[in-house]
Amino acid sequence: MTQTLWSNLLPLAIGTHAEHHAHLSLHLHDDQGRGELEHFIHQCFADAHQADIHHYLPELLALRDSHGRLIAAAGMRPASSGRLFLEHYLDEPLESVISRAAGVSLGRECMVEVGNLASLSAGSARIMITAVTWLLATRGLQWVAFTGASTLINSFQRLGLVPTVVAQADPARLSEPAQHWGYYYDQHPQVF
Repeated sequence: MTQTLWSNLLPLAIGTHAEHHAHLSLHLHDDQGRGELEHFIHQCFADAHQADIHHYLPELLALRDSHGRLIAAAGMRPASSGRLFLEHYLDEPLESVISRAAGVSLGRECMVEVGNLASLSAGSARIMITAVTWLLATRGLQWVAFTGASTLINSFQRLGLVPTVVAQADPARLSEPAQHWGYYYDQHPQVF
């Protein structure tokens, strides 16, 4: 599915009752509302980890409740678009790591990095995970890579998903100072 066709799925209404629909929308680099999303992600990371992050993935999804309030956000970058942020943590390209873990040769065109996940609650994070999973599948991106700690993995497990660890997320491998991430690395995040 092309980016244009995929984008036509959005905004996506989520929920069974029209008065209580949440809505998912896509925001690219120069789109209106992108700044609000980046601020939301920044603030969630600051609140949770005392982090001061400034790296945002090129495609950001916004989840708003029925009143239009932003309740979750997540970012995506197709691996085919170039080097991924999480590849800083890897000794080799993502496709090599995933191919070995899957036991089959795979190319970057079927892989995506998901990151910048920020939410007001664990419930809204799980809604975002479910929606992103469906959207990525419709886009033909079958292999998802992300960096996360135990709280995020708990959300996946509550959804019946068991991600595979492929590497440790070592802050020493980043080009930016680790202190920008506050206490995030104290949780010992891993690459999945």
